[in-house]
Amino acid sequence: MSIHSQIATPLSKPPRLRFTEAMPAEDSTMDVSDAWLEETDEDADVTAYFRHSDDDHGSFCADLIGLKVQSDISLHLFTHDGAVAFLGWETVNRIEQLQTVRISE
Repeated sequence: MSIHSQIATPLSKPPRLRFTEAMPAEDSTMDVSDAWLEETDEDADVTAYFRHSDDDHGSFCADLIGLKVQSDISLHLFTHDGAVAFLGWETVNRIEQLQTVRISE
C-alpha cells in the first residue's frame, strides 16, 4: 500500500477514512488546514483523522491515522506516513498532542 491514495468519489460525499479492512474507522477528526498551509504553502481543506488509544495512565491518546486533503479540483487521502512526509514529524506530533488535549477535556 502506498502513502497516498487518490479517491474517485464525488467531493460532496467523501468516504470515511479506511485504508484497509483491518483498520477501524476514525474515532475523531480535526481541521488542520492551517498546519498544511504552513508546511506546504498549498491552500486546501485538510482534515486529520485519529484513532484513540489507551496511554497506560488511565487516559487516551490521539494517534493520527491519516489526512484528507481536499482542494477545489481534487481529493487525496494520506496515511500516517504520508502525513509525516508532507508535514514533518514535529508537526504531526504537535497535531496529535493538540487532539489528545481536546479529547481529554
